[in-house]
Amino acid sequence: MLRTIARPILLTLLLTGLGSVGAAEEVTFRIRFGLTDREPTTWNGSVDVSGGRAVGLRSWRPRGADEISPQAWKLATTSGRRFVYRNWEPEPSFPVPTYLNIPGLILTVEADTDARVDLRTAGGNLSFRLSQQPPGRRATYLDGAVVVERAANYISASSDDYQNGFADIAPAPDGGYWVAWIGYRDWSNRVFVRKHDGERFGPIHEVTQGPSDAYFVRLASDASGGVIAIWSDRRNDDFDLYARRFDGESWSEIESLTQAPGPDIHHALATDATGGVWIAWQGFRDGQ
Repeated sequence: MLRTIARPILLTLLLTGLGSVGAAEEVTFRIRFGLTDREPTTWNGSVDVSGGRAVGLRSWRPRGADEISPQAWKLATTSGRRFVYRNWEPEPSFPVPTYLNIPGLILTVEADTDARVDLRTAGGNLSFRLSQQPPGRRATYLDGAVVVERAANYISASSDDYQNGFADIAPAPDGGYWVAWIGYRDWSNRVFVRKHDGERFGPIHEVTQGPSDAYFVRLASDASGGVIAIWSDRRNDDFDLYARRFDGESWSEIESLTQAPGPDIHHALATDATGGVWIAWQGFRDGQ
């Protein structure tokens, strides 16, 4: 069900609740370029942190031509797809404005409160101190062409051994949370589950027990403090729903929830007031 791509994708989680910047704290920023551009413009550049270091640099909305290295990038505003009017639709009386795709960075720095971030770009240079960028404040530079704002930090929940995606998350009764996702490698999928206890991630559990054609995993916590993972998997050319439960010590055997001919997919889980777990899904029966 998943197509291979050029390099591994890591599943990341955003961490909210950022307060003031302290000593040697990791802080993340979203930096957007070219907000005042009227035509495609190059925004290649590099970053330097005085009083700290850049520990993460990612493209905000990745596109094929983007190039990101540990402290530099190649980005540009690019022409967006213009709306094409169909034969029976009247053309507007005014020109359709040119739409530009806006590039940006997700920059994480490890620094103290007084550290300074220096950005050198093809469109101009700018600097700001971490103390000048509290959460909720949007700062503009270069006459509004560049916008800098604090963002949630992120950590990787998956490993780089697989292409990872289609994630779900569920709270745990002890204040932590569970994450599940689909991993693709060697022309097959697997379902992985992992718990965060509020401070750190525990081990990764594979619940599919080997290569599969798993699709669309969902999680729910129950009244007993366990977590249930349910996914759709193709066996004998038919997609059915399968489940496993973790009781705090071990995983149950795989249980088949549907057996009728026709695919059972696109399920959703919910926990009711008594802690019972309900599931709804889309099934095909008699051609409908």
